[in-house]
Amino acid sequence: MPATARSRLLREAERRGLYAERYELRGAALALQSNTSPEILIAGPAGTGKSIASLVKLHRRASHERIRGLIARKTRVSLTESGLVTWEEKVVGPHHPVVVNGPRRRFREAYQYANGSEIVVAGLDNPTRIMSTEFDVIYIQEATELGPEEWESVTTRFRGGVDASTTQLLADCNPDSDTHWLYQRCLSGATTLLQSVHEDNPYLYDAARREWTPAGVAYMDRLDKLTGVRKERLRYGRWVGAEGMVYDDWSPRLHVIPRADLPTMRYYVASQDWGYTNPGVLQVWGVDGDGRMYLVKEHYRTQKSIEWWKTTAYRAWETYRFVVITCDPAEPGFIAEYRASGLPGRPALPGLPALPAFNGIALGVQAVQARLTPADDGRPRLFVCADALDSVDSLLRPGTPRWSLEERPRYVWALGANGKATKEEPVDANNHGMDAERYAVAHVDHVGVPASHGGRPVAAAPRPIVDAARDQYRRFGVR
Repeated sequence: MPATARSRLLREAERRGLYAERYELRGAALALQSNTSPEILIAGPAGTGKSIASLVKLHRRASHERIRGLIARKTRVSLTESGLVTWEEKVVGPHHPVVVNGPRRRFREAYQYANGSEIVVAGLDNPTRIMSTEFDVIYIQEATELGPEEWESVTTRFRGGVDASTTQLLADCNPDSDTHWLYQRCLSGATTLLQSVHEDNPYLYDAARREWTPAGVAYMDRLDKLTGVRKERLRYGRWVGAEGMVYDDWSPRLHVIPRADLPTMRYYVASQDWGYTNPGVLQVWGVDGDGRMYLVKEHYRTQKSIEWWKTTAYRAWETYRFVVITCDPAEPGFIAEYRASGLPGRPALPGLPALPAFNGIALGVQAVQARLTPADDGRPRLFVCADALDSVDSLLRPGTPRWSLEERPRYVWALGANGKATKEEPVDANNHGMDAERYAVAHVDHVGVPASHGGRPVAAAPRPIVDAARDQYRRFGVR
């Protein structure tokens, strides 16, 4: 077909709202079009056509129904340079009236359809415009950039008084860590996950010939040259933790369990990592009859005083009667405050069973790693209860971990001069819950306690600490 004739046909298709119909939708992209789940995430490696699939569905609904839709991303700048380019040039078409009749992309606030449909565009870095209105369909590009609070806020923006089956949240992303809140939301069933693959993209893969196109060969060659976690996520579409993770045996499917699966505990221990500007963490661990440890409660908070922490620790003690609370030894004054009797209004309360923790990082990390490794029966010796977090701290900066479960994939080894993980010392970041966990494990496993006191044959902890711990255990009948 002559180029001029083809151009005329494309312009006519745009005018009639059929420009996007030239795409061959396959796999997850095709399944998305008919899926009516209230929340859908289409995820996969780079270049599979995820954004086009979501935008095609949005455009089709706007063309054939009278809806109010939203196209959003974490920031408006990134949306303008990515999602809106795809929307105007590949889905709607640059000559479609909704594109032509309006300001340029950079200044665009909405796209108006002849049938009365409207598609609003916004960045969540300036949420005022979207939080004061309602929508039928919402599309979020690169949804892993959002925090769970932002996602939940967006879900409150659906139009009321209409059939719930017609409102829908569409989102796409490349995979992130396997503990990322959005992936966990999908595993819980709250969000439907559609897995996109490179073969879904007709520009890269010729389905009739079952081979890569020339463009596909070149693109896949670039992805094959990636290394580490970037290759796992962008080439293979796998949800995996950060490169150089300290606890690389960690698996949410293996180590995270529902509260209903918790066994009867033989006793409980608690651990404390101090913090104010950075999060402070109080954890309670149950130990079953086989010596396995279970994180059953965690308080992860910033800007809390020692009085608040002591009150919270007392409440935890009244629930779990933990035999010891092993604390970051960097604050002996706080430990003394824990051990002092009484609270305001309750002066008769006994002191908390607080002791300085063993703080040898290397030995403590080794002890945690040993517990994460499955034993002969296929089960590890450390678990985290999925709902252990008491409540989310609203003062935490967006994008930072909300509790130890979200710290773990970001807790990584420091890099050496060659840019490789040294596996000698973890980076001093994303470690507040990790430190509290290490204190608890070291205490239960007697790490740092001399062999003569029943512990590992390693550098000795101070004898007063050892004797106090043994006295505390005898007091509560734990051998």
